[in-house]
Amino acid sequence: MRGDGAAARTDVFDGFVRSNYVGLIAFGLLLTGQQAVAEDLVQEALARTLLRSQRQLPDNLDAYVRRVMINTYTAWWRRLLRRERPVEAPPEPDPEEFNHAERLTYTRALHHALNRLSRGQRAVVVLGYYEHRTQKEIAELLGCSVGTVKSQQHDALNRLRADQELAAAFADEEARS
Repeated sequence: MRGDGAAARTDVFDGFVRSNYVGLIAFGLLLTGQQAVAEDLVQEALARTLLRSQRQLPDNLDAYVRRVMINTYTAWWRRLLRRERPVEAPPEPDPEEFNHAERLTYTRALHHALNRLSRGQRAVVVLGYYEHRTQKEIAELLGCSVGTVKSQQHDALNRLRADQELAAAFADEEARS
């Protein structure tokens, strides 16, 4: 039988999941670029957080779960890199992996451009521009200095500005508007 403290932690965790699940999936989708992988990432992060919460809930549950997501995704990525074999051209992403709003050419181009950034740059862009986090919050989530966040952000924005596919898609979108 659970004690009162454990029951209260479970209630807090359950409420957090109910109110933040959609946002966590969106964050995962921006990190991974694929709906199914994003859902797996969220489930893994929530499971790890639930195990930790049996002892004690983190002070900032939202920041903790997002940090677990970033760390888990990085670990998956590293494992994948060890198994990858080079091919002539990367496969095109399955269009069914994107929801209806993301089927726009510009949005797909943006996702492709984000996927071409390094993991650190992508995390900084997603946290800063999609999650509207401050540089200080991003640094705390990523476990790095504010200067590193600024540098990653600067490099990422320069790469996005120079991305030809993204520029072409943006020009097409502007022409349609």
